[in-house]
Amino acid sequence: MVATAVISGLAAVAGIIGQQYANKASREQMEKYRNMLNAEHNKTEEKIQRLENEDALQTKQGSALANEARETLTEQNTAAAGRDAVMGGTGVSAARTKAANTETLRKLYRDIVVNHEATVGARIANLEGIKSNYSNLIAQNTMQQAMANAQAGADAIKGAGQVLQAGAMMYGAQTHNGTKDDEIKVKTGPEQPEPVYLT
Repeated sequence: MVATAVISGLAAVAGIIGQQYANKASREQMEKYRNMLNAEHNKTEEKIQRLENEDALQTKQGSALANEARETLTEQNTAAAGRDAVMGGTGVSAARTKAANTETLRKLYRDIVVNHEATVGARIANLEGIKSNYSNLIAQNTMQQAMANAQAGADAIKGAGQVLQAGAMMYGAQTHNGTKDDEIKVKTGPEQPEPVYLT
């Protein structure tokens, strides 16, 4: 009986310790997952901010288009000025060409900006959706973490009760009000009748 109680008590304690380690590992895993989600959420937010502050004419594509247009229009202006000089003009024709090309370049800049904003807007909308998903996952993880912490607290209280119960079982198996089992057996065993001898 003593051995059985001791084994039961030790098994209960071992089960409690094992559960506590399992709970701790689970909480640590959830915390790592939440840290990863926060990192990805922050990276997405940084991408959004970069896109919002991006200058269309400083992007690789926008800059290439603008430079090509400027070079072409500059060549046209130079050619117009040369023709005007050869023909003995007053420069009015060259000035008109230059003004027209300047307006053409201005419109091109506007088109680059408009197209860039449309493209960036779509990318930002996509990133906002990704960021929202990360936010939802973080909220779910935080709720799960809170539930796990609450469960860990409940398990700790339950475990403490089980430890006390196991201790009581072990103690109770060894003594009954300070009297050992073998003594109880002697005292509480059936009384033997005195032998009767026939004469």
